[in-house]
Amino acid sequence: LQLAPECSALRAELQIALARDLVASDPQRARATSDAAIAAARRLRDPKLLLRAVSSRAGLLLYPNDPREREAFAREEVALARSARDRGAEVLAQQRVFASALARGDRAAVDEAASACELSAEALGHPMHRGHAAAALAARALWLGDLVLAEALSDEAARSLADHRSVELAFGVTTSQRFALRRFQGRLAELEPLLEAALREQPERLALECMLALLYASTGRFAAARARLAGIVERCREG
Repeated sequence: LQLAPECSALRAELQIALARDLVASDPQRARATSDAAIAAARRLRDPKLLLRAVSSRAGLLLYPNDPREREAFAREEVALARSARDRGAEVLAQQRVFASALARGDRAAVDEAASACELSAEALGHPMHRGHAAAALAARALWLGDLVLAEALSDEAARSLADHRSVELAFGVTTSQRFALRRFQGRLAELEPLLEAALREQPERLALECMLALLYASTGRFAAARARLAGIVERCREG
């Protein structure tokens, strides 16, 4: 980025945005761009800029990577959010810590992070953050095999997020967690009409295509799964 030296903060902000845009098409460049933004924020000793840079990096690392690296960034994000007294950012950061602990399969760390996320959301009292906390608790219950509790918490997350007018996020949380639930219960076919209806309304959402392909494969319809996956690959090639 060709900017004057005194525009270092602006350059870092642009690098944060560029890294997010690059993560799907060029993950290595996205990582390097994110590294540059974080390094600039540290040099500038700008805590708010550093929080944004670290938070963005934690989001990029939701893609397959070392969960310990994700967790390290997420824990730094928690500390920065607390220092900035940004409780909303802290809840989201706690959720990232939780996701990383879950990926590592560390029961104690999962329990600790889920509790921290719940307490932070309760202190804030905002529907969106309560929804994020409930989604984390639902994931924990699902991981532990308590399917009844997982379904109840997933429903709670969807209600809270919908109350905040985060309808799309509520749908995403409910659909992904309900997919896992129904798969464990042997009731995956129940979701097929719902996923097909959602895809008709939002044909651009590849995640729904992927869920349908997995549903077909899980219910023994391998030809249909292959056909759906071929369509997904073709769409990805077209950009």
